[in-house]
Amino acid sequence: MKIKFIRWTMFLFLQMIINVAYAFDFEIDRIRIDLTMDEPVQGIRIKNNNDKMPVNLQVSPVSWKQENGQDIYAPTNDLIVAPTVMTIPPTRSQIMRIGWRAPAPIANEIAYRIYIQQLNAAALNTRIGVQFKLSLGLPVFIKPAQPVYQFNWIVKRSGNGYSVTFQNTGNVHIQITTIDLYDSANKLLGSYKLPYYVLAKQSAEVQVPTTSSAGGSVNIMASTDYKPIVSQVNVS
Repeated sequence: MKIKFIRWTMFLFLQMIINVAYAFDFEIDRIRIDLTMDEPVQGIRIKNNNDKMPVNLQVSPVSWKQENGQDIYAPTNDLIVAPTVMTIPPTRSQIMRIGWRAPAPIANEIAYRIYIQQLNAAALNTRIGVQFKLSLGLPVFIKPAQPVYQFNWIVKRSGNGYSVTFQNTGNVHIQITTIDLYDSANKLLGSYKLPYYVLAKQSAEVQVPTTSSAGGSVNIMASTDYKPIVSQVNVS
């Protein structure tokens, strides 16, 4: 059974990863895993920040696709995760390894998430019901040998602002962290500051509220995990 999460949920997971040392009893040493045929296994270090109590964790891998602007997750056996259940003593660390089960040449990037769920102690002792305290999602990307970054923007007037669609025509994901719209005189019209991923061959639409109109075109300045993107786009 597929599980759908709206982009706002994804943002919360991202924020929890970035601020993990403050929101959880544990911290991890990275916010994303990139696997390749040459490096199909990587490890992450998980540290228990509690100096009095152990932290109990359960790890679940899921596949990650996008359809019609929605993130779709489903259980998967494509990844090897070890260990999947762990108890880390106070102030100690544990290495968790994530591996691509069957490395093979791929044309387009494959996306997954690893959900690391903190359990109440009672969940381990009784095993009755689901007793999660907190959960975060760690993106895992399997990259093709030759990454291609290609994209298009579509901008339309929409209510009190603009509808901005990012079309990812390349073969790897792009994470957009901010979008700023400017008019031809370089006056800032509006911004969108909710980070989101656009997977390979997918598109995503966001609404950017503005206080004035830019006329027939806008200048887009976007921050991404690829590089800053600057584009001039006609408004339809």
